[in-house]
Amino acid sequence: SDPHRQGRSVIAVTFASGMKFAYKPRSLELDCAWNDLLAWCNGHEPPLPFKTLRLLNRSTHGWMEWAERQSCTDEAAARRYYRRAGMLMGLLYLLGGADGHAENIIACDEHPLLIDAETLLHPSLQSDAETPLGSVLHTGLLPAWWSNVPGGSHDVGGLGGQDGWATHYLDETTAGFSQLYAFVVKHRSEFLADVGPLSALAGKTSRFVLRSTPAYDSLLKKLRQPACLRVGVDRS
Repeated sequence: SDPHRQGRSVIAVTFASGMKFAYKPRSLELDCAWNDLLAWCNGHEPPLPFKTLRLLNRSTHGWMEWAERQSCTDEAAARRYYRRAGMLMGLLYLLGGADGHAENIIACDEHPLLIDAETLLHPSLQSDAETPLGSVLHTGLLPAWWSNVPGGSHDVGGLGGQDGWATHYLDETTAGFSQLYAFVVKHRSEFLADVGPLSALAGKTSRFVLRSTPAYDSLLKKLRQPACLRVGVDRS
C-alpha cells in the first residue's frame, strides 16, 4: 500500500495453505468496532445483510481477511450491490466516516466492502457550511475527480463512477441510503444505548486527514527532486 506513519505499509500475506490476509501495521480497533456494528445490524433484520471480514487485532498491528474483488453474477446482484452501497454510505455518513474512496472499497460480488475504517468519526476544523462534512460527499463514496497528471484526471470515488456505471443504479443507491436511515430510526434507542452497537467506538483513535492524499503525494514527489535534496533550507 501507500506508506503511512513513517513509511509503514500494508502487506498481503499468503500462507502455504492458500489462505490470504492483509497485515496492517496499526491497531485495528476501529475496524473491529465497524465489523461488530455490521454484525449487529445483520442480527436486527436490515434491508439487506452486510458482509463482514474476519479480523485479529494485536494493538500495535493486526490481520484482516483478504477481500477478493469479484464481479456480480447477474443484473439482480448488481442492483443489490448498489443498494448496499447506499446503505454503506448511510452508515458512513452517520458515523462521520471519510476516505471511502476507490482504493478503500472492494467490490466483492454483491457486497461493497470497506477495508479501512480508521477515519470513522472524522473531525473537522471548519464549520459544516465550509466543508462537505455535513453531506454525503464527506464519505468519499460519491464521484470525485482529481487531476494528478497534466491534462488528465480520474474519479477516486468509492462507487467507481468514472465509466458511468454508478449513474445506471442511482435509484438503487438512493433507496439503500433511505432504507438504512429508516432502519436506524427504528432502532434509535438501541443505537444510543450505553451498551449499544455504537458504544464500541468510544475512546477509539481516529485518523485525521488534514489534506487530501493527492496533495501530500504531490508534495512528497516535489521534495524528492534533486533541487530539494541538496540544501535543507531549499527543501524547507
